[in-house]
Amino acid sequence: MIEAEKRGVAVALIQEPYVGSIGEMRGRRGVRVFQNTSVGDGVVKSAIAVFDQEVDVVQLPQLTTNNIVVVRIQTGAWVITLASVYLECPKHDHPIGADLDSLARIDREIGSAGWILGGDVNAKSVWWGSPVNDHRGEELAGCLDELNMAILNRGKIPTFDTIRGGKRYQSFVDITACSMNILDLIEDWRVEEGLTCSDHNGVVFHIKLEKSKGIGIIRTTRKYNSKKANWQEFNGKLNQLLRDKNITNSEIANIDNIDEIEDREGMWEGIYRVIGRTSRREEDLPLVKNGEVLDAKGSAKFLAETFYPEDLTTSDNEQHQDTRRKAEMVNAGEQVGTV
Repeated sequence: MIEAEKRGVAVALIQEPYVGSIGEMRGRRGVRVFQNTSVGDGVVKSAIAVFDQEVDVVQLPQLTTNNIVVVRIQTGAWVITLASVYLECPKHDHPIGADLDSLARIDREIGSAGWILGGDVNAKSVWWGSPVNDHRGEELAGCLDELNMAILNRGKIPTFDTIRGGKRYQSFVDITACSMNILDLIEDWRVEEGLTCSDHNGVVFHIKLEKSKGIGIIRTTRKYNSKKANWQEFNGKLNQLLRDKNITNSEIANIDNIDEIEDREGMWEGIYRVIGRTSRREEDLPLVKNGEVLDAKGSAKFLAETFYPEDLTTSDNEQHQDTRRKAEMVNAGEQVGTV
């Protein structure tokens, strides 16, 4: 809180605040704190602190719980809803589905107004910087996609960074996301080390106080993870396609109508063809039998012997022998009685 005031932070989305024995975050002179006012048997896990006294803030109690705090802030140019979110750690056996329903309810109730979500989600996804996905991350990413929200996380600095027992632990479990219709109002998202005294790094971003003029351009690639793209290979394949189709600068300069730039090949056919060219085809590994690497013919024989073994009588038990005897009688045209 003190560091936020020093840095001139206007609004802070806080998760797992210090609550002491009272179960809720204590206020501070000159700082408005918004949190669940009917804690009940639980404790506050999320809060929103407003440092700028000129910011007009209204809490939405019908959408607020111990883990999710929702407020509406307003300037002369726009109205934005903020949600500070803490999704329980998986070890607490708390299913993420109920939390995702809460996020969907927020989106539903605020209507067309834009909103920003920020918090500790205890979920991993490549979309917000984690090197791996877990099932919670996949479910949350799917929910944000359905809500048409853009993930703002950028860079490679982990949001969780601590040392325990002489070992360093890092992860990317804190996210910021916003409605697509206010994406052009948000800029300079970054992780700041040393902003807090907890094991989570601080996240800072700016919201423009005025609406942007002109055409708003959505700058997100959440549906296509461009962070993992091999741009060198892409450029090489693109140049190859240009040569194959004999597309030159002079040809492009001579185009004078839309019909001339249309390709007879459908969009998806073209995409799948390019993927087919750029994807590395994996060859089947040779089979090994008794330490010997088999060739194609030997591998086929080994597969046949494994899945279609020879029917030998030497391994028959009494039941198998009886079945075989009856089958031979049927094949010979004799009638087989049953008991």
